[in-house]
Amino acid sequence: MGQPDLPMRESTLRALGRGLRPARWLGRATGALARLRRARALHPDGVVTRGEWRTESAGPLPLPSGPTAVVARLSKGGGTRGAAADVLGLAMRLPGWDLTLSTAGRGRLGRVLPRPVPSWADARYSSLVPYRVGRHTCWLRAEPDDGQPAHSASTDDLAARLDDGPVRFAVYREDLRGRRELAGRLTLVGTDPGDPRFDPMLNRPEGVRLVPDWLSRLREWAYRGSRGASG
Repeated sequence: MGQPDLPMRESTLRALGRGLRPARWLGRATGALARLRRARALHPDGVVTRGEWRTESAGPLPLPSGPTAVVARLSKGGGTRGAAADVLGLAMRLPGWDLTLSTAGRGRLGRVLPRPVPSWADARYSSLVPYRVGRHTCWLRAEPDDGQPAHSASTDDLAARLDDGPVRFAVYREDLRGRRELAGRLTLVGTDPGDPRFDPMLNRPEGVRLVPDWLSRLREWAYRGSRGASG
């Protein structure tokens, strides 16, 4: 049997990308933006924190067993000022694996589309593109607990909340048909002065890939441009 289809057949996605050659342009654009900002081109404003990951059901994903210490970063994708709405980001580093998620819509179409939200409490995160492990394809989705800032997308408000006590996320695996299973729980507390650089293209386990391949290449050039300009 062949590999399962994506919501759009992967053959169709390949055809769309075959004549598309913007990868180098995208890398140059993100590099130029990073130099202009003197910061990351992607998700320039964020809060670094630490915490714990607990796997509930790994399924086909090579998630760690037992409680695992993580470093994480919550960020604003477009760098809007203050409490203004933005595409929010959640990045975390598991052993050998950087996971990066952004706020997105609901449903099978919404999970691939970045979506600005007005507050951290409204954030519903998605990996945007799916992971493939062997014959299995799934997205990662994350939802916050009720204790996150409800009327603000300010990183300052989020930092104050983290210093006040833990915030929690439920992280789900979602298959091609939109069926969910709880993959794990993430607890974060406090702020950290570090500045980790998360890269889901370079830092992922062997046998795990992002699909379709042409879109992964676009993302790699975007990350490469941001890395090269901002260090």
